[in-house]
Amino acid sequence: MEQIKKDFEKYFYLEQKGEDLFTSTDFWKFGGSRGIFGGQIVSQTLAAAILTVDPSYHIHSLHSYFLLAGKYDKLIDFHVERTRDGRSFASRIVSAKQEGKIIFKMICSFQKEEEFLTEHQFEMPKVYPEDHPIKMKMKDRNTFLNYIHQEILFYNQAKMILKPAAPIDPEAFESFENINQKLTVDGKPRIRPPHTFNWVKIDEDLSKKPSQINTVFLACISDFCLTVTNLLPYTTGYNNQKIDRPMGVSLDHSIWFHKRFRIDDWVLFEVESPIMAKSRGFLNGKFYSKDGTHVATITQENLSRTKVFDDDLNFKIKKIHLTLDENSRIFFNNTLTRSEASTKGLEPNTTDIELFNKIKSAKPNEKLPIENFPTNKHLKSLEQSHDSSQKLPKIECIYLGKHIIRTWYTSPYPEEYSSSKLLYICEYCLKYMKSMYTFKRHYEKCGIRHPPGDEIYRDGKISIFEVDGRSSKVYCQNLCLLGKMFLDTKTLYYDVEPFLFYVLCEFDGIGYHISGYFSKEKRSVNGYNLSCIAVLPTCQRKGYGKLLIDFSYLLSKKECVYGTPEKPLSDLGLLSYRSYWKTKISLCLNGEPISINEISKETAISPDDIISTLQSIDALFFNETKNEFEIKFLADNTKPKNDNNFIQINPKLLRWTPLVT
Repeated sequence: MEQIKKDFEKYFYLEQKGEDLFTSTDFWKFGGSRGIFGGQIVSQTLAAAILTVDPSYHIHSLHSYFLLAGKYDKLIDFHVERTRDGRSFASRIVSAKQEGKIIFKMICSFQKEEEFLTEHQFEMPKVYPEDHPIKMKMKDRNTFLNYIHQEILFYNQAKMILKPAAPIDPEAFESFENINQKLTVDGKPRIRPPHTFNWVKIDEDLSKKPSQINTVFLACISDFCLTVTNLLPYTTGYNNQKIDRPMGVSLDHSIWFHKRFRIDDWVLFEVESPIMAKSRGFLNGKFYSKDGTHVATITQENLSRTKVFDDDLNFKIKKIHLTLDENSRIFFNNTLTRSEASTKGLEPNTTDIELFNKIKSAKPNEKLPIENFPTNKHLKSLEQSHDSSQKLPKIECIYLGKHIIRTWYTSPYPEEYSSSKLLYICEYCLKYMKSMYTFKRHYEKCGIRHPPGDEIYRDGKISIFEVDGRSSKVYCQNLCLLGKMFLDTKTLYYDVEPFLFYVLCEFDGIGYHISGYFSKEKRSVNGYNLSCIAVLPTCQRKGYGKLLIDFSYLLSKKECVYGTPEKPLSDLGLLSYRSYWKTKISLCLNGEPISINEISKETAISPDDIISTLQSIDALFFNETKNEFEIKFLADNTKPKNDNNFIQINPKLLRWTPLVT
């Protein structure tokens, strides 16, 4: 399977990102089309499915739909769903997604080899490659299609080549008009039936390659020359009218693989279109090996829209040349002048080079005596200088993931970013940017799909990552800046090294999308198990706030200590904690006598918090007869109103040990 994976990456630009997740690394643009060549999507999707089945299974059929035109400048993610793995058959459903939208869907079936007693086929048409020695090789070295030789012979045996649109010099194309001039009878256009024969082969020795390579190559070739065949009767004149070069789009595509074959030797591809109606053309295709064996069958329906053009119409396009005055360029959102933005004269000097080499050769934990390096005192003073949020411009909205979120409070982003009304933030690495252009470029190159650190909890689509503020300093600083947009009292932005951050994410098959987080000191003198907590507005009302609080107490249980949040709490924080404390305490009351210390041991909630909660709901009173305090919950208090929103943490799913320092 490893060899198959390497071959798929080499020939078809398919890279595996997860167990059932694959990503394209490059595309081939079909000449004259506005999107990705359909044959490449078919081949990449099939390759993704093959990599998820046992090599003993071999593809025997696939059925697919083209839903949206693919953009050749955007990557495609292929998500494989394992629907069945039986003793004889296996099936997969693959969705090809681009920019979050499904553009292509395929279901494919695999079968193990078995003995058979019945076999028949129709005879191969008598068209042989030796009779027509003229062949063409695609020269583009940047695409896997350079392995394809192709010769197209029309049903009437005209000795000519229709050069398929390819990423080569446009002057090398055979236009429809040139073909019309060559295929004439007594100077009049010949109406040709929609029936073509194409000899194809791969210019690569595949004798030592796995058989799956041949099937994926054939899947790619199977989308060639279908639209051309469909429109042959109309390209030379239809009802005495000339048809302009048509627009052709594949709607669906199916392939049946009958027998093993080698695609590095000549294979005959016969295509015919028995019917075309309502701009939709139906096509049948058959692949024959050189010895006449019928090895595969394809069907496709495509959309072919044409229009009649008039020779008398002449369109004149006026060329406009634009010039840009160098002095009018805008630098850094017009905040810097041309001289300030100039980088001339900034080559590194000897001191810069020595300092760079010194830092480069230093050990990770070695502290360098660098002058003017910001210390913790400087960082704290910097944070205090940001306390007055009124002095800072407010970023009104942020673009995070698929959402545009309106912010609540000011966050001390650098001045060049805080002056923007809309800030673009990568939901994986939390890098912030000012423009959509920069954001899109970053998204294409960002290889991160989850927070740094360790995944210590997973329950279905919910995961929690532990991120060390020391080892992932930039990420944690960006996380604090993001959280400040939705917290009024937060003052921690840059001094993140003494803290651990627990990031809650939702997983959707593509990546881990941040939903909220909380932070805690690595060693808290006051016994705080939570310093700061925030849930993004798009993920609120899901019970994630209580889930994070419950998780902080689960960590306290693992540490065998009582936990309490850092004081003072904000108004919203106090309401959330009171609701959580009330819920957990009520679950401990089952009618049996229980002490406050016993509740603390069971919940890890500090005794002070338990007492304050009981007092707030009038559940703690003094029994003068027994001369002791007693807990008495009313019936309305024993079942919290928000119990349905409370997601319980499963302690068995935690993979974590306390930090040792």
